[in-house]
Amino acid sequence: MQSRRKTFLTALIVGLVGATVAMVTTPAIPESCHAFREALKQQVLSESGLAGLVASAPERRLDQAIAERYAAMTADQCSAATPGITKAVEALGKTPWAARMPKAAEEANSVNTQCRDRRVSGELKSHAESAECSNPGITKAYAGIGYPYMDLVAMFEARRLEMAKEVDKSMLADTEDTMGFARIALEIAAQEAERVTKK
Repeated sequence: MQSRRKTFLTALIVGLVGATVAMVTTPAIPESCHAFREALKQQVLSESGLAGLVASAPERRLDQAIAERYAAMTADQCSAATPGITKAVEALGKTPWAARMPKAAEEANSVNTQCRDRRVSGELKSHAESAECSNPGITKAYAGIGYPYMDLVAMFEARRLEMAKEVDKSMLADTEDTMGFARIALEIAAQEAERVTKK
């Protein structure tokens, strides 16, 4: 009985220490910022913007990226910022290209899949070659629907190629850097929002 109690106490202490370390190492925005966080996720994942293509990372990665980027925000700052995000989501949905964005995303994903398959089969020798293979097709997909912020497409492609090179150098696991995609999705969403709400 005493041994079982000791094991339980040890497990409890280890769990508490682990939770404390996680709280210290992982930034978090206040729980009262829930509405801000949800509005921001809606903006990032909107089919009317480019960020929706980029945010292919798991939702938990997007949550981590939001916490990382906005950890310093107070509850009052979150409340003040939320209406602006809602306005940006509405503005994105009313843009002339909004209805065509899912088509462009589908084309971009298709060319990305084709290039990835060529890498898996050995025709392309690296993740970087796969990114270089698909980037022109991604550009063509968004230019073809009249998406006006092609500099954001170019920024995404450059960052994606950079991440692919890091994977090839084994600086990352042999998978795409999902946190990297979450971070750039937030950046693109912020820039899109600034541009569409200025009009």
